[in-house]
Amino acid sequence: MLKINTIEKLKKIYSINEELSFIDTHISGIKLFYIEKSIALNPMLYGAGLAIICQGEKRGLFGGRQFYYNRDQFLIVSVSTPLTCKTVASKEEPAFGFFVESEISLLQEVSKNMDFHSRPLTSHLSGVEPAEVTPQIKSVIGRLAEVLLNPTECNVLGEGLKKELLFRALQSVHGYSLFSLTQDHSPQFRIYRVIEFIKKNTHMQMTIEQLSELANMSATSLHRSFKQITGESPMQYAKKVKLSKARALIVHESASVSTAALEVGYNNASQFTREFKRYYNVTPTDAKDSGYSVIDIWRP
Repeated sequence: MLKINTIEKLKKIYSINEELSFIDTHISGIKLFYIEKSIALNPMLYGAGLAIICQGEKRGLFGGRQFYYNRDQFLIVSVSTPLTCKTVASKEEPAFGFFVESEISLLQEVSKNMDFHSRPLTSHLSGVEPAEVTPQIKSVIGRLAEVLLNPTECNVLGEGLKKELLFRALQSVHGYSLFSLTQDHSPQFRIYRVIEFIKKNTHMQMTIEQLSELANMSATSLHRSFKQITGESPMQYAKKVKLSKARALIVHESASVSTAALEVGYNNASQFTREFKRYYNVTPTDAKDSGYSVIDIWRP
């Protein structure tokens, strides 16, 4: 999809010198990732957007089903979602690609002249779906890579390329999962509101009643829609977001285990350690000491 020398130029421009990198580019809302080693199945929290791989492959589990994305398939993530992923990469052939954030305001702008309005809304939509990398998408990615080499071109052309990628994603067979976020009466938008609340308030102890009121849904409806879209119940989702945030504090910001636990609302350090170990299969202390690292939404 991209020439080897283009990847090397991007590495130089963005000072990529680590075997695992996830960095901002000169275009707001577009990140670049670079991975030089295979990573075993590992829980992580994906942000909402398009995950596009130009080289290498990622495989994962979501809601009991397998998925993969590579040069031929990209991933549409309509809401921040806990996934279990494996990366296939090596120093000789690193995994390289882009993550394009899908801001709702931009989705509204791009989709307003599309024909989604004639389609009925549905609550049976998954928050994670692979989609085909069409020739049109390959064309945009190629142009994006070239533009990213020049800060001036990023300023002038970047927003247009981001819109074009979102437009192509909206056109895909799973594009409706993105469009539904622009409709404030859809279950997807209501779940999105709850998810954003959970992410911004990881220090809080939350109840299903509180989240149901925020979504303006009954507890039963919230549970059903949340499970369909994220693969998790609301409370299980909140726990995984808290643990993900704590892991980032421990690994990337050198927080102590007790500090990280308190930051995400755990007053009992033993309970925190048990639940962390159950989810990540490694204790918080071992994660800190081993330099255990991962790419997800909390990585600085």
